[in-house]
Amino acid sequence: MDNGNLPLPEGQLNQRMGDLPSDEKPRERLMRHGASVLSNSELLAVLLRCGTRYENVLQMSRRILGECGNSLSVLRGMEPGQLCAFGGIGPEKASTLAAAFELAARSNREGHENGAVIRGAKDVEALMAPLIAHLNHEECWAIYLNKGNKIVSYERISSGGMGATVVDSRIIIRHAISKGATAFVLVHNHPSGNASPGEADIRQTQRLMEAASTCDISLLDHVVISRCGSFSFLENGVLK
Repeated sequence: MDNGNLPLPEGQLNQRMGDLPSDEKPRERLMRHGASVLSNSELLAVLLRCGTRYENVLQMSRRILGECGNSLSVLRGMEPGQLCAFGGIGPEKASTLAAAFELAARSNREGHENGAVIRGAKDVEALMAPLIAHLNHEECWAIYLNKGNKIVSYERISSGGMGATVVDSRIIIRHAISKGATAFVLVHNHPSGNASPGEADIRQTQRLMEAASTCDISLLDHVVISRCGSFSFLENGVLK
């Protein structure tokens, strides 16, 4: 893809937004009926604001979503530089999209910040999915908890490639001790969309659990998160 204004396919006309009836214009529809009634392409058009001389903003939004397989998670997983590769998107529009996605992620995390109680894998997924489910590389995080399973802090331990990331037991345990945590939950993502753990995941988790137990720190669960769901070692009997 380039960043130029590519002409539309033959037979497809660039209808100016100003020529559309008001009840078909995304911004007017949002103001009149609320954001929830808009389609994904209409919401994207509101953020992008304007199109090009070859496409109005609604046509451009539909094209961009189509090139992402109509997946918002794929679009959200792109860095601003990658967004600029779409025809019609420059730094300003890319920054707007990145900021909108980050605000949505932070909104989803509210109520799951420090001091919140982790009761199970669903709470872990609610906290971490907005952070790592959309990523195109693996990241490993630890959620540190006190005796009441309240969050003391959570932080990224490592960042890897498409297929693996490193779990350093010493770093995790050292951080748990420094924060006064008595337990923690390990979390990492699978960019493939398949949340099922591999043999390496299981071996690393077993070693980490044994190392933590020597310091009287409990590994409560290991949750694998993907775009298509999550997998809890505890709930599936892998963590014993």
